[in-house]
Amino acid sequence: MIPGLLRSSVGTIRSPAASLRPTAGALRHLTLTSIMKSKRKTDHLERTANVVRRENNLLFHQRRKH
Repeated sequence: MIPGLLRSSVGTIRSPAASLRPTAGALRHLTLTSIMKSKRKTDHLERTANVVRRENNLLFHQRRKH
C-alpha cells in the first residue's frame, strides 16, 4: 500500500450531501428567478383580468342599449 496515494485519493472524494448543498450564488439565482417568475405570473393575471373586465363592460353596455 502506498500511503501518499491513498491519502490523495481519499482527499478527492466528496460526500454526496456536500455536493448537493447549493452555494450562495446558486441560492441567490434561484431566489431572483422565483421572484421574476412570480412577478411575470402576476402581470399575466392582471392583464387577463383587465381583458375580462373590458369584455364584461362591453357586453354590459351592449345589453343596456337593446
